[in-house]
Amino acid sequence: MTDVKLPRSTILKDEVVTDVSQFRSATSGFHSEREFVDFIETNLEKFMLEEAGLVYKEHRREWRLAKFSPYGGNRARIDLMVESTSGRRIGIECKFPTIGTFNDMSRALSQILAYSVIARENEAPFDELYLLTTAYDDVVHKVIESFHLPINVIVFSRNERAKLVMNGGGDE
Repeated sequence: MTDVKLPRSTILKDEVVTDVSQFRSATSGFHSEREFVDFIETNLEKFMLEEAGLVYKEHRREWRLAKFSPYGGNRARIDLMVESTSGRRIGIECKFPTIGTFNDMSRALSQILAYSVIARENEAPFDELYLLTTAYDDVVHKVIESFHLPINVIVFSRNERAKLVMNGGGDE
């Protein structure tokens, strides 16, 4: 597995997590993606301050990224759109991988990048993107680093979290 530097967790439990392979949806303490999103939504003020370094102003859940649906499909919705008091807009997509972590996380990367493009095309761009997940696959880290993607990834359980620090990110 790629070496990943993980900071001290303060939102849930003050413990350094060094082995992201321990994170599995089945042992995360959540029973569904909805329950996971509820948990994140309840902790948004702390999350914004501790992870994004921003002061929470407001948020919208299942925020529609476009006023209409292209090609007659469903309108894209990101799990949480959060605005800070400084006016920064944060897009948060939450995932509770169930089929296979690799497959679910590969789709999640594509999904959040597409959401970013749709939001920008509709004159509502995100300043930062977060992919929050209850399970981890090393391919996520490798893809984000290889292509320098603007996505922050944080792996969660009810008791701890691990933020993946990409090249050039965080303290050495």
